[in-house]
Amino acid sequence: MLKRKEMKKRAKQVVKKHYWLLLILCLGMALFGTEFSSTLNFVRTERTEMDSKTKENKNAIQYNSRLALDDILNDALDGHIDEAYRLANNLKLEEITQNSTVQKGIVLGRSRGILADLVNNITSGYFLVVLLSAIESLGLSKNIIIALFIILSAIVLFLVWMFIKNVLQTILRRMVLECRLYDKVPFQRILFLAKVKKWCKVAVTLAMKVLFQTLWACTIIGGVIKRYSYYLVPYIVAENPDIGWKEAITLSRKMMGGYKWECFKLEMSFLLWDMAGFLTLGISDLFYTNAYKIATYTEFYIQVRLLAKKNCVKGIELLNDLYLYEKADALTLDEAYIDVLFMDYYLPKKTEHLNGIKGFMARNLGITLYPRKEELQLEKMQYEDAKFRLMQDALTGKGYPSRLFPIPEKEKDVKAGHINYMRRYSPISLVLIFFVFCVTGWVWEVSLHLVADGTFVNRRMLHGPWIPIYGAGSLLILTLLYRLRRKPILEFTAIVILSGVIEYMTSYYTECLFNGKKWWDYQGYFLNLDGRICAEGLLTFGIGGMILVYLIAPMLDNYLRKMKTQIAVPLCVILLSLFMIDQVYSFINPNTGHGITDYISKIYIETNSSVRG
Repeated sequence: MLKRKEMKKRAKQVVKKHYWLLLILCLGMALFGTEFSSTLNFVRTERTEMDSKTKENKNAIQYNSRLALDDILNDALDGHIDEAYRLANNLKLEEITQNSTVQKGIVLGRSRGILADLVNNITSGYFLVVLLSAIESLGLSKNIIIALFIILSAIVLFLVWMFIKNVLQTILRRMVLECRLYDKVPFQRILFLAKVKKWCKVAVTLAMKVLFQTLWACTIIGGVIKRYSYYLVPYIVAENPDIGWKEAITLSRKMMGGYKWECFKLEMSFLLWDMAGFLTLGISDLFYTNAYKIATYTEFYIQVRLLAKKNCVKGIELLNDLYLYEKADALTLDEAYIDVLFMDYYLPKKTEHLNGIKGFMARNLGITLYPRKEELQLEKMQYEDAKFRLMQDALTGKGYPSRLFPIPEKEKDVKAGHINYMRRYSPISLVLIFFVFCVTGWVWEVSLHLVADGTFVNRRMLHGPWIPIYGAGSLLILTLLYRLRRKPILEFTAIVILSGVIEYMTSYYTECLFNGKKWWDYQGYFLNLDGRICAEGLLTFGIGGMILVYLIAPMLDNYLRKMKTQIAVPLCVILLSLFMIDQVYSFINPNTGHGITDYISKIYIETNSSVRG
């Protein structure tokens, strides 16, 4: 086996060659909590309590005709259905009085008519009471209802951990393995598991690894030993994702026989780097050490793999991705990519002639207003061009030859949908994407509070199941930053800046509009600005924005395009109408109160209580 000094020397060369790619990947791991999560400790401190003015505002809220929806919801959950009906009716009557058509100039009057009654039933919480009344008629108690919500939220978070957070460690290792040998490793390679249709299999393997490690941890010393016994599992499935979980765990255990102590010493050799990370508040870890570590551990895996091959360890034949470790010869590449040798002569060139507003929006904002057929033809040419460039890199030995991967990657038909991040989005798609992310953001925040505190909290200012900042941020990233998509580093930087501006201005605007009332506060977070934005949030938005641009939005648009216009247009109109009604109503009666403008986590309370005790 190579000495640690030599392994680290090779690792430094890999980091130098692919610095920005590894930086973004390691940052993503830290933000998702997959690996290197301690790196962000310098931007994570417990959220402080809201200022005394906000608390006084909360204590001053009286139980009157302008009851918040969460108060009505609590009454209904407590089983006081009759009281909830009464309060909802009082609120509805109050709204009818305030919005009487006798007042001239009121366009959105809500005192008469079917539509007015529908709006009043929604904004007063009457429909919520009817729904909970129906649930109560099934004999379900408040505790059971809350428990069901908590269980559902816990299942969602578990699935996120198993199929995203847990799998990311294998994706990171695969990317580093390719970075060792090849000069060009496109960001899209993070999807290699999806292309070979082994994502779920890898998720199961890694979940079983965690399960066995957890069980062994109950024996104390066994947990330490098995941590190193199963150390190579993520690398093994990165090389061969088709391997079964039993084989992967067994192979890792056999390969690590006699090398656990070497692995421990290798980890300990980074103590000075860890100390530097502590002294720099994690900044050195974030910008260098994390990438350096994972590159070094990858070199360790390669050395153990070579020795296992030499010693003919049982099962080692399953590690058969030869071209992760040596480049294919020219003849092999020519045979695999023979079509690419002639493709340059007939590859269609992108041509389009758009003037006026259509041309401006298409070229600068990535919005298409012209017929779908013409746009699809352009996208197909863009897709073919991008695919040709990747295959040309593989042919010349600059990129990994995916056609020589033991598990064949299945290329989808362009017409059936593909991930073309340079695509342009139609207004209908943008509207629906806006609501998808608004609702997803709402579900995410509600789920986190349900699991953490066992309490349903309708977060943010609006009453409906959406948080506009998620949708608005997504649209601005997809449109304003369209011209930067071919430059991932600039795209990431721009997303961080844009997200910071949006969140800061939104916070400032709502505070000015509602007399200083806050819907979020980052006071106590490292590198926060007036409690409105913080470094942790901006880094999260940066990684999330990259995933949105290069993965989620194109995939989502593929499905949205299949929706018939006769359905998509009315759906957009209905969603926008409900959203605008909620905006107007929430402007007059913002969603405030316990858990929203004065939210203090149960975890925070318990932690501080124990400290004070």
